[in-house]
Amino acid sequence: MPVYNHAAAYTAFQDFYREELENNPLYHHLAEALKTPAALPEAAYRAAAADLHEFERKCFQTAYVRLNALSDGHAADIVSPNDFFFFRTQLGGE
Repeated sequence: MPVYNHAAAYTAFQDFYREELENNPLYHHLAEALKTPAALPEAAYRAAAADLHEFERKCFQTAYVRLNALSDGHAADIVSPNDFFFFRTQLGGE
C-alpha cells in the first residue's frame, strides 16, 4: 500500500473512531469528569474509568472493522489492535 494511501486510511480510522465515540453524547462529559480522580470515591472512580475504557475499546474495535472493510482486509497494515492504548483517554488516576 503506497504511503499516501496508508496516511489516508489512518486518517479514516481516526475519523471512524471519533464518530463512534461521539455517538454517545455523554462520552466527553465522562472523560472530562474522570480527569480529576478526587472527584469520586476511589472504588467508584476505578469502576467509571474501567467503563469508559471498555466503551472506548468497543469504539476502537468498531472503527477497526470499518477500516478493514475499507482497506479490503488490510487494517492490520494500517493500525494494530494493540494501538488502542494510544487512543484511549489518559486519566489522572492511572
